[in-house]
Amino acid sequence: MVYMKLLVIFILGMSIGLGPLFAQQPVANRDTGSFRDDRDNQTYKWVKIGEQVWMAQNLNYAESKGSSCYHYDSIICCTYGRLYLWEQALKVCPDGWHLPSKSDWSVLENFLEDQAGEKMKESGNAHWKGPDAVVRGDSGFNALPAGYFGRDDSNRPYHAGIGDFAYFWAATTATPANKGWSRYLYSMDGVLHPHEEWKVFGYSVRCLRN
Repeated sequence: MVYMKLLVIFILGMSIGLGPLFAQQPVANRDTGSFRDDRDNQTYKWVKIGEQVWMAQNLNYAESKGSSCYHYDSIICCTYGRLYLWEQALKVCPDGWHLPSKSDWSVLENFLEDQAGEKMKESGNAHWKGPDAVVRGDSGFNALPAGYFGRDDSNRPYHAGIGDFAYFWAATTATPANKGWSRYLYSMDGVLHPHEEWKVFGYSVRCLRN
């Protein structure tokens, strides 16, 4: 009788202790790999999420115009990738890949369901700012807060938001036509936010496999 009681206590304790662990299991099909961009021989990781195959890193292909590194520092680009104007983002993905449309992003969001943004972030706080940053990181998307390139009211260029925001272009024109659709993640919440922005802003690019 004592043995049975101890066994029940052990099983209950295990179930309580492992409950949070099972709740944090990956929500995506963690089919992963890598490929080489023949244009500059950079290698990128990819991850399959649902039926989509996404790059698991920000694109870092250097164009002569239409993109920049944060604070024009190539070392930062090695971690966060480049920030591309919308027109450049449309054509910068390697062969076999493309800039995702607004509806492609919705497919990803619907698959990940609640707290999609939190699941998309890089796991841990190495790059997302603050001890209260909302990070789960179990989808394999590995989003980094690369910030953005913008222009102020006097058309002066600037970079901002690194550590706090991850902005990604979508290949869909917004209204008015000089704006494009995008999605963004914020360090302090778990939402994949929809957003419209001027096409002269520079955002990160995540390519989707054809």
